[in-house]
Amino acid sequence: RLLKVHPVLQRLDFISVNLRPLDLSPESLVFQEVVNRLWALTDSDRLLLLNTVCIEVTEDQEHPHDIGISLNAWQELGFRCAYDDAMSELALDVLGKRQQTSEAAAHFHSTVALAPLLAHFWLVKVDMDWAGHMLFLCHPCLGKQGTPRRAEVLRRVRDEGL
Repeated sequence: RLLKVHPVLQRLDFISVNLRPLDLSPESLVFQEVVNRLWALTDSDRLLLLNTVCIEVTEDQEHPHDIGISLNAWQELGFRCAYDDAMSELALDVLGKRQQTSEAAAHFHSTVALAPLLAHFWLVKVDMDWAGHMLFLCHPCLGKQGTPRRAEVLRRVRDEGL
């Protein structure tokens, strides 16, 4: 309804809806509710929604072993899928985001984890910390405070021959 009430939103390339990996399962309540609501729409409204909404898989939860099946289920409904906040293995180490324990806050979207799933995604978003620290050697929110981190990154690049 929002897309029809505000037609200017239809000009957007997409609108992302974040979902955690475990909510992607066709057995999840989220998936079942989306199916019910999707099929309650008229054909034209359903097409408008599917052409606009992108399912963005978040990075804060480990992927279940059958995530490919779940992604296929969403794609069979007509949704496009995006991979949120991808980071390289080295960036995870340098930025201290590598998971140390199962209880620790983690970032699960590494490029290694992405590789076998790449065919399921039409869009891969790069993590801002990775883009800022690793590509530009600063982060916009750090200002001058980014100097120690920048020095650390440059030292590791030199020491590791990158």
